[in-house]
Amino acid sequence: MDFPDWARRLAKDPGALSAVDELVPGKLSAAVFSHKLPIDGESRACRTYISHGLSAHRQKELVLTVLQPEAAPAPRAPLDLFRLVLPQAEQGRTVDSGGFTQFQPGQFMGFTGLTYVAAQETEAFRVPGAALAAVALHAEELEVAKSHGGLRMAAQLGLSARFFPCPLWLDRARQPLPVAALLRESVLAKLPRARLAGATACLEDGRVVLRVLRGAAGLLSQLLAQTPEATVAFLLGSDPRADGCFAWEPGADPRAITPPGSAGKRLAGCFMAFGGNPDGDVVSVYEDGFAAALSERQLGALKSAAEDGGNYALPPSGGVLGFALQWVQESFQNPVDGKTYTAAGGWETALPPRPADRAPDPVAELERILLLSGQEQAEEALSAAELAAYAKDLEVAVRLHFKRQPRGPGADLAVQLELAPGAAAVIRARSDALGERLKGLSELAAVVPAPPVKGPVAFQLVFAIWRG
Repeated sequence: MDFPDWARRLAKDPGALSAVDELVPGKLSAAVFSHKLPIDGESRACRTYISHGLSAHRQKELVLTVLQPEAAPAPRAPLDLFRLVLPQAEQGRTVDSGGFTQFQPGQFMGFTGLTYVAAQETEAFRVPGAALAAVALHAEELEVAKSHGGLRMAAQLGLSARFFPCPLWLDRARQPLPVAALLRESVLAKLPRARLAGATACLEDGRVVLRVLRGAAGLLSQLLAQTPEATVAFLLGSDPRADGCFAWEPGADPRAITPPGSAGKRLAGCFMAFGGNPDGDVVSVYEDGFAAALSERQLGALKSAAEDGGNYALPPSGGVLGFALQWVQESFQNPVDGKTYTAAGGWETALPPRPADRAPDPVAELERILLLSGQEQAEEALSAAELAAYAKDLEVAVRLHFKRQPRGPGADLAVQLELAPGAAAVIRARSDALGERLKGLSELAAVVPAPPVKGPVAFQLVFAIWRG
């Protein structure tokens, strides 16, 4: 069967790609994979549905896996879900990690709702960009997702199944988890709280790092204004970079669930609470989230950072965790072409692999790769391996160019590349600090053979020149 290019690129195992359905002509399609997953020591037959077309409306693509005997008819409910989400996305009503979708009781393949976490690839398929996995919930589980956050409910499922972040498959035989005590006894039931869309928090390197989209600064500032008189909580989504997540059951201490082989160096929390503490600054793991009880001085500094978009950091001290507020940019002012680029959910940059024991090159070091076309379009144009290899060859060319130049003060350099089928690469370099030293750089970079691409793609390489 002849499948479209976008679907074939998703197939790690080409034999697992069983169908492509066009759901809304020219707007929305779905790839269907028939494959197996190792579950509880058994190899279980599954069907996975992956949407294509939602990202055009700033909605992350959706992935839904259903346990399904191979001979049984393929369920249509996942396709109906994609059709349901499209018009809402067109109206600007998107769903993200930690959010939820509600149906009539038992309407969705025996379940009442869905929550969403970062999708994961398998041996059968890849996932497009920052896709979301849909996780099916029973009625009372949905109440947890609605009132305490979808990530908390996902962590409960993960804790029960001993699977990180949670079982990413719909099992129509799964019984509801007992969550009444969770709803009743959690500190979240007693606090003002709000879902902070696109925000995540992780414990890493001895500090809790809260990452917030610039567009959510107003809500963050609004709730922080209630402190120190009240303690407020923000419900968070899943961080795709996390290698573990905290989970909690009433009457027990917090614990982390992790995938096999994980070092647990970046543990996600399900919420972030802030309050006042006249006796000093204390940051801690609390239930399955984080709590920061801050002095008047530190609360004031945090509120100022939320209001003006500045940085905030409280370093670890005396065995007490530190805390940092980091902003995730949704728009990017390109220094090369002067255009403003916008990405729903924030800009993600790829970091080139570098051995931990190798020091940065003193002449030129590739610091990051920024996909100007968006991750999904880039994946359709060329593979990640091809992009990484091309970037490495260009790094060699940039290093050679600046070895020939008289050394100057450290500087940043942006090299923008635009590739299209059958056309020569368009290369532009920009650095105000390097001036005349840029002459000839684009011509030298053009000598590097560009990989063949299946569609137009633009990306930017950011270099540190002379340790800039």
